[in-house]
Amino acid sequence: MKKKTLILLIAGILMLLSASSCAGSEKRANQKELEKIEIISAYSTIVKDIYGRGSPKFTAGSDFCVVDLTESKLSEADQEELIKKLKSFCEGYEYTLLLDTYDGLKEKGLLDEDGEYREGFIISFKDKKIKKEKITTTVSLYYDMVDRLELDYTAYKKDGIWTISADNYAVAEQD
Repeated sequence: MKKKTLILLIAGILMLLSASSCAGSEKRANQKELEKIEIISAYSTIVKDIYGRGSPKFTAGSDFCVVDLTESKLSEADQEELIKKLKSFCEGYEYTLLLDTYDGLKEKGLLDEDGEYREGFIISFKDKKIKKEKITTTVSLYYDMVDRLELDYTAYKKDGIWTISADNYAVAEQD
């Protein structure tokens, strides 16, 4: 009888340890999901910031917002989440979101003879680092290779709040 009680006691302890291990795994998975959502929110804030700083010259009369993520260090899953947010952003301005590059638009014949994309504008990311509490990236807003707004962004999380700053503000406009 003592042997049976000991076996049941050990089995009970193992079940409790297993349950707490599962709870810990679930908590870690939830934490990773939260970090992913926060990083996507930081990127979304950066897009809104550069769009707000841009001259209407870049966006006036546009039908399309082209986003170039080819130099982004976001995972494919994170890019998909960002694209969902960007679609919502574009719908608010009645733009159609396209995922492409300047060279891709050129190859498709969507640029005019001067190399300008008059149907819309392009936002491109050149990520330097992505960490769970800090992102550094260079973001450009343009419709050709001459007229552009480019900023080096740093997004960092402090006390649970993402803050962005932009440095090396570069504007190249040709009339």
